[in-house]
Amino acid sequence: FRSNMKPYTLERITDNKDVIVVMLHGIIELPIFYQFIIDKLPENISYVAPTLEGHALPSREFGKASMKIWEKQIENLYEKYSKEYKKIIFVDHSLGTLLSITEANKHPDKIPYLLLLNCPLKIWMKASNLKTYLTVGFHKKDKIKDETIKHASDICGVELSQNPFSYVYWAKPFYSLLRGIKKGKKEIKKLKTTAIAFHADNDELVSKKTLKLLKENNNIQIHIMKNSSHYLYSDESKDDITKALIEMLNNTIVRSN
Repeated sequence: FRSNMKPYTLERITDNKDVIVVMLHGIIELPIFYQFIIDKLPENISYVAPTLEGHALPSREFGKASMKIWEKQIENLYEKYSKEYKKIIFVDHSLGTLLSITEANKHPDKIPYLLLLNCPLKIWMKASNLKTYLTVGFHKKDKIKDETIKHASDICGVELSQNPFSYVYWAKPFYSLLRGIKKGKKEIKKLKTTAIAFHADNDELVSKKTLKLLKENNNIQIHIMKNSSHYLYSDESKDDITKALIEMLNNTIVRSN
């Protein structure tokens, strides 16, 4: 149905060692989610967007993944790049935001900024989101007409099957994510790193109640993305995200010199 997927990393390593951008995707997503940012990044900026453990693999393998495994993966990334670069900026979507917030709390001096996209501190399940998952799971990609669902299919990070029993394996990582959200509510209160949180006005997965939790931390600036959903952003929102990141990069480079 959808096979031959393999984990991969999108990256560019330059001679500029002032800062590197680390981009973490959401659950059942892929690094390709960040292509719109990668296309606009200045050529002298290094970046890395890894596939999180368990993704781009069959459901059975995805089922072995957990927050603990993902947190260890990100800690290993930090250990690697913190030795090579003066600063690290994290850009993250959904699950990825929980991982970067935890990492920033451990290394506040090395991580000056976080760019958080659809941070899931409070979640809900709208009918539209259930429709998206069912359509992506049981329809061939070329048969999907809805633009939002098609985009979700494009970035889907687990091999899909028309056998419904294969999705039983998804229970463990999703349950682990729920526990990660509970932890994230505590971590966000401790966050001292400057952050910009982008929240989609039509997010079908992250509840607007998340905004209340984000507003309690004065280090977090909130930006509402108009005409955007959890997986699909408007062109205007994409531009706003990219501009925010470039400003973070410029500020980081100035301070390090």
